[in-house]
Amino acid sequence: MKRSPLIIGIILLVVGILLGYQRLLNIFAGRTGIPILNQFTNLHSSMLIIGFITIVIIYERVAGLQIMSSQEGLTRAKQALYSTIIGYILYILGSVLRNSSLLYISSGILFIGGLLFITYLTIIGKNIDRNSYYLSLTSLIAYLSIIYFLTTKIKNYTAYSLLLLSYPLIFILAERIELSKFIPHPRKDILNITPILSIMVIITLIPLNTIAYTKAVSISALFILITTLLMYYFENINIKRLLKTNKPLMKYQAIHLATAYITSIFGATAYIIFTTIYTQLPILDIAIHLIALGFIGNMLLGHGPAVLTTIEGKTIDEARVNIYPYILLNTSIFIRAIADIAKLINNPIYKQLYELSGLLIIILIPVFIIMVRRASK
Repeated sequence: MKRSPLIIGIILLVVGILLGYQRLLNIFAGRTGIPILNQFTNLHSSMLIIGFITIVIIYERVAGLQIMSSQEGLTRAKQALYSTIIGYILYILGSVLRNSSLLYISSGILFIGGLLFITYLTIIGKNIDRNSYYLSLTSLIAYLSIIYFLTTKIKNYTAYSLLLLSYPLIFILAERIELSKFIPHPRKDILNITPILSIMVIITLIPLNTIAYTKAVSISALFILITTLLMYYFENINIKRLLKTNKPLMKYQAIHLATAYITSIFGATAYIIFTTIYTQLPILDIAIHLIALGFIGNMLLGHGPAVLTTIEGKTIDEARVNIYPYILLNTSIFIRAIADIAKLINNPIYKQLYELSGLLIIILIPVFIIMVRRASK
């Protein structure tokens, strides 16, 4: 398959991160950065979640179906992929041109793309784990609700930010459950509760986006906390097993898995603290980025080398897989958390710490891409 969708996704990732850095400078570091970018910083989250993550998720499935010479669901997956790409490019144009009609049209195309992906999921549903299927379906319902809220005035930013994060978080958990069916485990029955928990996350978050009452978001955050705790408890056996192997790629994945779950647990806890007892903006920033960078970021880095080389039809040289991207990512998260704490206590060093944390994420992207390319053979 042509690489153009993947290239588009990576471009959106890079631009989204640059816009996020611009936003960080404006809000937290007190600097203007590049003035012309200020009017586009609102695209930061959608560019990463809808643009990059969704395109890459669907592209992986289209490429995988072609590699396996399987036509099952391939047409629907392709339609979902191209609808998402066209819809989001139009959304960017509508945002830049401030054209409300174009925004509505683009959101409609994105919504259709989401429905097509649900159709694809239903077609292949009989071939995947039931719990994985229901989690994937729940995450796509969250995705459709995100598309809806794109063109509406969001009254509750806290609920919307958690809804944005819940979509990829739940989808990744569905993937982890699907992978676990190939691994012996004494307590697979405990995963039967995960679909219920994921549904509770979404059915509480969707209505909360229409009201200004922030404290109720703690209920959704609690469901996320329980879900990630449960998955970490389940996966811990596998993580320990992977760490004991002599295979570099397995150890690499285990380190990312453990870090992802731990940071997600802290992130959900920070959401609960912010929505109940300490409603300070830096606490919300910690919560968002512990999940966005800590969980989602570590999961993407952990699975990235194997996934990207597979869909390219190549094998991976495990000896060339290294943890430099992991160090950059998690150092950035740590520095950002310290910056948030420094801001809370009015220590002026927080401005420099915020800038440094953002620069590390910018550096991370080329470092990771170079590592994957060198490891591919």
